[in-house]
Amino acid sequence: MQDNNWQKYFLKIALKYGLTGALLYVVALVVLYQIGSNPIMSNTLSGILVLILFVFFAVKEFRDIYNNKQLHFWQGLLLGTATYLIIAVISACFYYIYLSYINQELLINIQEIQREFLADNKVDMIEERGEAWYQESFDMIDNITVMDLAWDDFLRKAGIGVFVTIIISVILRRVPKEYLN
Repeated sequence: MQDNNWQKYFLKIALKYGLTGALLYVVALVVLYQIGSNPIMSNTLSGILVLILFVFFAVKEFRDIYNNKQLHFWQGLLLGTATYLIIAVISACFYYIYLSYINQELLINIQEIQREFLADNKVDMIEERGEAWYQESFDMIDNITVMDLAWDDFLRKAGIGVFVTIIISVILRRVPKEYLN
């Protein structure tokens, strides 16, 4: 379908890929945790993979099907941003609900993993940042809340999403020849 009224497809495509990507992320997170995977790594890796795939396919579909096989950088950037923000918001909300109501022990597991990481790297961290910083970091682990983890999840996905969207928008960019002169 070729149509010069490309604006009406932006929201449709962003919602399609954003909601589907968020659903896939939720399923991946639950499955990975249930099979005993590290909850922090599972969350990060599945989030990155989902963002890359769904931003790419959203921008590619828009370019190839709804925009006459043309894509300006700003169009890719706008569509990719809408897509990754939908994924980031929904996944952060799910992460909050999951940690608060479904699997409350996961917060304790995450805190233990972070304590182990600090303990395993104590010498290097003290050398780089000092004893006071290390002790403060260790003590702060007990103050981590579910909201902190959900907010971190959102910020991590949004940060990665910006980077991924810029790259995908550059790679998929195709402008009419009259713009190149």
